[in-house]
Amino acid sequence: MKRTMKIAHFSMWAPRRSGLYEYVKDQIKYERKAGLDSVFICCDTENPDPLRFTDEDMVAQSWESASDANVWVMHRIIPIKLYKDLEKHGSVAVLHGVIEYMLMQEIHEVGKTLKFSLHLSLMRQYDRSVAINETDYEILKQYDTKDRLVYIRDSIDLERYNPEGMKWEYAHRPAVISTANVRFNKLPVHVLWAMKKIQGKLPNARLNIYCITLSDLNVWKKIVLAGKTDFRFGCIENFQLQIDNLSPFIRGADIGFNSNINGVASRDTMEQMAMGIPVISYGGSYTAYHAKIMNLDSIAEKVCTCWDDIQRDKQTNLKKKMRLYAERNFSMKEAVKKFFEVYQQVAK
Repeated sequence: MKRTMKIAHFSMWAPRRSGLYEYVKDQIKYERKAGLDSVFICCDTENPDPLRFTDEDMVAQSWESASDANVWVMHRIIPIKLYKDLEKHGSVAVLHGVIEYMLMQEIHEVGKTLKFSLHLSLMRQYDRSVAINETDYEILKQYDTKDRLVYIRDSIDLERYNPEGMKWEYAHRPAVISTANVRFNKLPVHVLWAMKKIQGKLPNARLNIYCITLSDLNVWKKIVLAGKTDFRFGCIENFQLQIDNLSPFIRGADIGFNSNINGVASRDTMEQMAMGIPVISYGGSYTAYHAKIMNLDSIAEKVCTCWDDIQRDKQTNLKKKMRLYAERNFSMKEAVKKFFEVYQQVAK
């Protein structure tokens, strides 16, 4: 009897705090549905306590449990203790980090971290490497000297993120949401700075900011409180620290804002579209609402245009279009089919 292919996914454990973790969770779910024996390996805990390391149907396994896997999939890092055994398994590196972000970090920190260089070395060390956005693929392909890089589009669990379910009732419309952490490549503050211009045409519009981390809180306090007028009054309806479940707040919103400078659809953008919410971005084929990068007038214009479209079709058709696009482009079920092809090529 033929043994089921076993896949060991190496990631950090960070439920509801990391897009990378949620990606791995979604991937394992659909690989198991496809008949693979896929397991989660916590890269920084050798023997995880199941009482602490359980997330719904997923329980982190010990490092030892990866020893008989046909393929090791590196999302974060392979523990140093296990690295000597990498060649015994088929190996796949999923390159989650946006490549421009990695390069900017390496430059900013003057070589103290070599994240861009690390991506290049991973492409040479692993049997296959996977870029999950098209821009990264086009850039990294120029360094792919061993022809091992493949492109499998970033995806989510469309069963988990859908338009049906509890919705937060916003007091003001349009309710614009921002759910990105502050990073080199993501600066969600420009939509806040554009709010006065948005309210010049849409006086009832409010911004709702989610996913603020404690480490960024002092910066946000200066941004929100240090102006001539307090942004909390008149511009912002909700200002929230990180929470476990954003779905009700996304479903109840009208417009999402993707602050990714290169226009790539971040995980929060995919979640928003899967729940029927149109998105303003700085580019990308997934939305028609493209603002000029960091341009306050342009951001305001696109928010107003999007709201006009929502009002014109009473939201129903636009919501359906967003969901349909997500089903056709962001399905982890479909992405897993492509991963299976990669596994077959490298499995040992």
